[in-house]
Amino acid sequence: MRRVLAAVGFALCLAAVWGGPAAAKDTKLTILLDGRPLDAKSPTGVVHDGRSFIDIVRGTKAFSGLLTFTAKDRAATVSVRSHAGRFAIGSRSGSLDGQPVTWEAASFSLNGDFFVPLSGFARVAGVGLKVDTQHHVAHLTTTNQE
Repeated sequence: MRRVLAAVGFALCLAAVWGGPAAAKDTKLTILLDGRPLDAKSPTGVVHDGRSFIDIVRGTKAFSGLLTFTAKDRAATVSVRSHAGRFAIGSRSGSLDGQPVTWEAASFSLNGDFFVPLSGFARVAGVGLKVDTQHHVAHLTTTNQE
């Protein structure tokens, strides 16, 4: 009986440390801004449930934007130039320039980082977006900035 309990306890500890197979579904995504890595700590994004996401802190830094967190509702507002977007963890609802919007996917937290839909972040930053899913690369272009 002790051996069985010890084996079960060991298996539970191993599962807690390992994290399980769910994390394997996510794929790292390199994000380029006008052909260059968005920041020195590439990749900056992740493909999660078939959607492209960006680390909101690193993305905001790359555009010299302002990022404000609201702990109460687990949300963040990012401002880049004249645009502001609000993203909340676990929700597709947000805002763009004060108007309600439904983002492509819900934002989430992974290993302490806040990931938001890349398409929504591109709208806030006012840049073009093309995602190459085969090569796990997203291209942001500033040619269509205001």
